[in-house]
Amino acid sequence: MLVVAQFPIADLRPFLPEPARRSRPKKWPPGSSIPPQFVHAFGPALVRQRGADWAWLDERVYCRADRALRFPQLPIESGGWKENIRCAFRRWLCDGQAVARVEVGLSWIPEYEETLLWRYWAKTIKDESDPAERVGDAETDINPLDIVRYIASIPTTVHPMASAEARYSVPRPLILQGRALSHLYWRATTKSNTATPDGAVVQGVPVVLIECRSHWISRLPKNFVRVGSESAAYVNLAFGRMQTPWGPLGVWLLGHQQAYTTESRSLRLCLLRLHAEQEVLDIVLGHLADGTLEYSAAETTGDCIEAYLNKATRLIYRQRWGGVEQSAVLAAFDAADATDYRAVRVQLAEQLKGARKQVLRKIEMFERRAYVRADRFIHVESGSTYVEKVEHMTSNKTINIGHGNTLIGPIVIADHIENSFNTLEKSGVNPELKVLIGDLLKQVTEASKAMPQETAKQAGSDAETLVKEVTAGAPRKKWYELSIEGLRDAAKAVGDIGKPILETTGKLLPLLNSLFP
Repeated sequence: MLVVAQFPIADLRPFLPEPARRSRPKKWPPGSSIPPQFVHAFGPALVRQRGADWAWLDERVYCRADRALRFPQLPIESGGWKENIRCAFRRWLCDGQAVARVEVGLSWIPEYEETLLWRYWAKTIKDESDPAERVGDAETDINPLDIVRYIASIPTTVHPMASAEARYSVPRPLILQGRALSHLYWRATTKSNTATPDGAVVQGVPVVLIECRSHWISRLPKNFVRVGSESAAYVNLAFGRMQTPWGPLGVWLLGHQQAYTTESRSLRLCLLRLHAEQEVLDIVLGHLADGTLEYSAAETTGDCIEAYLNKATRLIYRQRWGGVEQSAVLAAFDAADATDYRAVRVQLAEQLKGARKQVLRKIEMFERRAYVRADRFIHVESGSTYVEKVEHMTSNKTINIGHGNTLIGPIVIADHIENSFNTLEKSGVNPELKVLIGDLLKQVTEASKAMPQETAKQAGSDAETLVKEVTAGAPRKKWYELSIEGLRDAAKAVGDIGKPILETTGKLLPLLNSLFP
C-alpha cells in the first residue's frame, strides 16, 4: 500500500539553440550495466525489478534519487500508524526529451503485514475478497486523505549544489520541494556554472497517488470524480483536489478490490505518467504562446518541438490499453481540474505555423479541454525564507442536480446552484416555470466558467435568490425582477456565452408576471 508524490519537471533545453548539458546521461534510458550511468546529485541508473509496463517501455530504467531528496527523520512520531511510515523509493525518470519527474513512494503499513499482503494477494482475489482488507487492524484503516495530508507535510531537504541554494538544506514540507528539485535537476545536468537557473527547466504542479481500501472511495467529498472499475483495470478509482495548508493538491485514490497486482501497477504507472505528460505539454505550449520558445519549421529546434508535440499528444490521447480506458482517466482529470481561469493562448496557432496539420489538430484538442495547471504552488522568496502563496485559480466542483444528474461549475457558485435545484425539485411551482428555471440554472453554471470570480459568485447568489422567491408562497415582483436583472447583467458581460441566459430570462419574466402580477 503506497503513497506516491510526483514532482513533474519540464526540460525546455532540447528546444533551445545549443542546449548546454553535461555529458551524462548521454541517452535515455541510460546504461545500467556495470559501471552504471550516474546522474550527478541523484544516483545510479537501475532497471525496474518488475520490468517496464508494455505501454510505457521507456520507463524500463530509472535513476535513484536518494541523494537528491532526504528525510532528516523518519518516522517522525511514535505510536499508531504514523510510526510505520517509511520510504519505499525515490526515483528520477525522464523520457529522454522534455518530460522529467521525481517520484517518492512511502508506506504506512507495518512491513511484516505488507509482506503478507503481497504474498497472498492473488489468492485473496480468487476468493473474491479485497486484498487490502487482509490488513484488518483498525489502526491501519485510516482515511486516505488524512494520510496524504500528513505525508505531504513530512520535513525533507534537497541536496544543495551551490552556495546560493544552501536554503534547500533547511527542512521543508515534502510537497513544497518541486522547485528545489527542478533547480537541482537543472544544475546536475548542465555544463553552466550560472548561479541561478535560467528558466529552461520549469517545475510542474505536484500530484499524489494513494492506494487504499475500496470502501473509502464512496466516502470521499463530492468534488472527487469517480472512474468506474470497468474502465480502470478493476480498480475503484477517484481523482480530486484536497485542501492543504499550502493550497489545493491533486490526489488519485486507488481502491484495489478485485484487481491483481499487475493491473494495479499498470494503472498506477499510467496515472503518474499522464500527469507528467500533461503538465509538461501545458508548460511547453504556454512558452510557445508567450514567445519564450520560438518555433521555426526550418530550424533543427523546430523539428525537435514538433516531434515532442506529436509524441506527447499521441500518448495523452491514446484511448485504451490493457484494462485501462485512458479516455475515462482524462475525463476525471478534466472534471476535477477544470477552473474558471484558463490561459487563452490565441497566438498559439500562429506560433506553430508550418507544423503538420495532424499535430495542430491534437494540440487544439488539448487546448479545448478543461485541463489546466490549476492551483499552482507559487514560491516567493523573502530573504532566506520561502513563503507559499497560491496563484488565483478557482477549482470547479461537481454539482448534484437531482435524479443522478450532475453539472461541473466553479466552487464559488456550486453551492448556490445545488441549493437552488434542491429547492426547485421540492416545490410545487408551475411545470413550465420549473423547466425554464432549471434551464436557467444550467446556463448560469456554464456561463460562470467565463466570468471573473466575484461576478460568478454574485450570479450564483442571484440565481438562488430568484429560486427562493419564486418557490415562496407569495413571490414578490420587485425581488424576482431584481434577481433576473442581475443575471442579465452578468450574461451581457461574457458576450456570446451569456446569450442563452438572455433568451431564457426573456421567456421567464413574462411568465412570472402573468403568474404573479
